[in-house]
Amino acid sequence: MALSVSGYKSLLDSELASFGYNGPELSTLTDAIATGVITTILTLPGIISSPVLFGPSVGVGIVGFSASGIESLITSTGTSLFGQAGTELPNFGTAIGNATVTHLALATLSSDTNGTAAFPLIAAATSVMKAAIIAAAPTFTGPEWPNFAEAIATGICTEVGSTGIGILTGAILPGTGAGIVLVL
Repeated sequence: MALSVSGYKSLLDSELASFGYNGPELSTLTDAIATGVITTILTLPGIISSPVLFGPSVGVGIVGFSASGIESLITSTGTSLFGQAGTELPNFGTAIGNATVTHLALATLSSDTNGTAAFPLIAAATSVMKAAIIAAAPTFTGPEWPNFAEAIATGICTEVGSTGIGILTGAILPGTGAGIVLVL
């Protein structure tokens, strides 16, 4: 399945509802997070790290990272930026982590090379993802909104970019490939 803003937003809505969140701005918040996260990930290819075997290949899922890792990074970054964590930030981190693990596990991967893909460009995209989240919610003007977007982007980019992998398989042909993995 291709990654989609609407699919990820639906998961975020469901996860946040499980913690009792249902305020009037929740839809705007989850749409902003989903738009920022998915549009950023779709622009950043993975790289086949090993083995590099030429041939058209496909795979399903970016895996190998954890919801608890995302939650921990969101909470620690938010605590640093806000000066405190509060009681709700870990819940938001858990909901975002769970939705991210579930949705990225369904990502369609495509390459001209077989092997294991890594996603180091995602790890370096925190500022891009933060800006995309902020831009998707222009009515959110509170002073802490940029910090919240940064905590989310840091949690996702750091965890997925440092430990996320995808496995691609297909026909093995003579020649060489670029080793670039497209996330669809």
